Amino acid sequence: MSSDQSRFDIDQIIVKIVIDKFHELFIAVSYIPPLSPIELFKIHTSNCCSILNSLYDNQNIIILGDFYLPNVKWWFDDDVKQFLPNDVTSESECGVLDTFAEFNLSQLNRVHNDKNRILDLVFTNNDLKSDVECLSSPPLSNSMHHKALCIRFEFINYLKSVIYNCKNYNFTTAKFIEISRSLNSVGWESALDKALLSQAYDVFRDNLEAAIEKFVPMKPVKNLSKPAWYNSGLINRNNKKTKTHKLYRKSKDNFELFEAYSSLQKEFDALNKFLYQSYILNIESEIRINSKRFWQFINSKKKNTGIPDLMHYLGESPTDVQTICNLFASFFRSVYVPQSETGTVNNLHSSTLVLKGLQLSAEEVLAGLLDLPNDPNPGEDGFPPTLLKNCASALALPLSIIFNKSLSLGEFLHNWRKSFIIPIHKSGSKSDIQNYCPICKISSIPKLFEKLVHDRIVFQISGLISPYQH
Repeated sequence: MSSDQSRFDIDQIIVKIVIDKFHELFIAVSYIPPLSPIELFKIHTSNCCSILNSLYDNQNIIILGDFYLPNVKWWFDDDVKQFLPNDVTSESECGVLDTFAEFNLSQLNRVHNDKNRILDLVFTNNDLKSDVECLSSPPLSNSMHHKALCIRFEFINYLKSVIYNCKNYNFTTAKFIEISRSLNSVGWESALDKALLSQAYDVFRDNLEAAIEKFVPMKPVKNLSKPAWYNSGLINRNNKKTKTHKLYRKSKDNFELFEAYSSLQKEFDALNKFLYQSYILNIESEIRINSKRFWQFINSKKKNTGIPDLMHYLGESPTDVQTICNLFASFFRSVYVPQSETGTVNNLHSSTLVLKGLQLSAEEVLAGLLDLPNDPNPGEDGFPPTLLKNCASALALPLSIIFNKSLSLGEFLHNWRKSFIIPIHKSGSKSDIQNYCPICKISSIPKLFEKLVHDRIVFQISGLISPYQH
């Protein structure tokens, strides 16, 4: 389809194919003639960007065609498992390749033409498992510059995140003053002093969970399929545009409806571009104070950073979540090999290390709580750092009593040993469990306890710890 955009003829086709209710595929085909001005390259990439910026989670894209980048050499990098460009020098080459790299698209074609060049490029996102090869029996004869290509692809489905026994509280809008007032009304010393360690922690946890239930709102359910910069105005324009387009198709080429649809499309594109640019500028302006948001944006460009729903390990290929989790646990357990040789601790004399009677004051616990980050994401226990930090004055006393019971008894609570294990993909196939490493997210309260004890004893024992101690 050729359309007149500005003063150029644009040879570009973009179609959407609905595969099923779970998958949709955009195919964009471009042709840029030799010796074209840089403006033509920008128009082609801009049209592709308008699709890439609006992709939902169930949508994928293949961008292919002759972008006239004859001097770019492609080589396969074994570390990242994809083709990378070499000899990128011109403005047009940088414009096309940098734009597609920004959206984490990979180039797949490795078929050279008769002049040993790769003119026809095939870009896809990470949610398509694709392969390109020369067609053995093409319907039309190959030319000197272009080979007939066969592109095979399959969709990669990702497991949905599942969090068990965890309510989705919005701690960023919690009423911390009310929570603190509720906790201060509890007689902690009489409630905890004579209780066993596990009982004392249960009393503490029950009171804190009751205050959370009362003074922390639940997070609203969001439609995560829409980009982060979408607002109600843009969504309304999109709905009107879609409705008008349906009426136009039913009317059998009603010119007035087509004009109305075209006008709405232009309004939508202009507002979408403005909101996206504002979103990017906002992220850039906050990068020093909110680097987490920046990395969330970078990861969103990867389309999906989750776990495929078909994993394999040691000949097993389960598809249910529980079995996949068990296989991850088996692999991570096998990675850690206990040290068979027992290390010898030299110069350890009882007179040099006195830990008996170590106690933590409420003031020490308060200082540790105030030093926590304002992170609203909870660990396994459901208590995020921002809650502990903002209610520090009310939590210091009960936590100091519990911590000191633990020190006196030499007992570490079983609940404190629980944590989230997050598989992080290293390299290679995302479907191979052996290509992941584990990251442990410990809850904030046991982490705080360990830090406070560490700070008190580190100078006494730093020279006495066995090199075999993990």
